[in-house]
Amino acid sequence: MKTKVKQKEYRIKLNVLNIRNAGHHFYVNARINGEKVRLLIDTGASSTVLDSNNSLFENFNFKKADFIDSGSGFNSLISDISFAEVKNITLGRYKIRNLLCLFTPMDYVNELYTSMGFKKIAGILGSDFLLLHKSIIDLKKMELILTEIKIT
Repeated sequence: MKTKVKQKEYRIKLNVLNIRNAGHHFYVNARINGEKVRLLIDTGASSTVLDSNNSLFENFNFKKADFIDSGSGFNSLISDISFAEVKNITLGRYKIRNLLCLFTPMDYVNELYTSMGFKKIAGILGSDFLLLHKSIIDLKKMELILTEIKIT
């Protein structure tokens, strides 16, 4: 029997926040377990991290992430990192099931956003997610393109 590889691209609208005198942040609208959320796109973040203080995650079964190497990035600045499985994440028509994610409080980020009149974020899609889903950020079309690969 011959193995077949199927690829399908999903295009998700990319939104931009104009941060006063400090550049721009990109985000996508998504759904986590059916609830609407905003997720930042951060190519410089090693890992996808969600806000453990978001009420959407209050019933999650968090486990302490002792396996995290703090290194020199964001993870080195925080000590309260946990992980849990997210049952469903939907970006446009792209559905992801049972994604293991890191969680940490994101109060500082959300306080900053609300002080500038922006809505809170539920988390950050990092380079782990972007690489896994063969992502392309198309700034000309303002789209995040994710590739689903199925092997049958």
